[in-house]
Amino acid sequence: TSKTPPSNKNKAREIAVPKITKYQMFVAKIERILEVEYKPRGVKPRIAKKSMWQRHKEIYGDDCSDECKCFSNLSRLCDTVMKTAIKEQPSLFQRASAPVGFVKNFVPKFFGKVQRAFPSSS
Repeated sequence: TSKTPPSNKNKAREIAVPKITKYQMFVAKIERILEVEYKPRGVKPRIAKKSMWQRHKEIYGDDCSDECKCFSNLSRLCDTVMKTAIKEQPSLFQRASAPVGFVKNFVPKFFGKVQRAFPSSS
């Protein structure tokens, strides 16, 4: 008996679902932080994402699922962003002393309260 090749019609019916990488899941979580904390300071998003992802891998590993607790310790994830940015963008040195303060002030004060009020939200 001869084998017939699989039908191309069946292949056309399959819909390719793009895989979301662990990094992309992490970036989706921090996108607003980048806009609030680093965009006004002129930090390139690529630099901030890279720095924060590196810290995430050091602290929590390279998995950032919906259950990841990284957002509760945002100041640790962000602690190297400006150092990295100043190395890669020396013109930021003059603006480095004027942080927006969202990560250092708002998040520590209100994150726990929001988490207690909405425990099932991520």
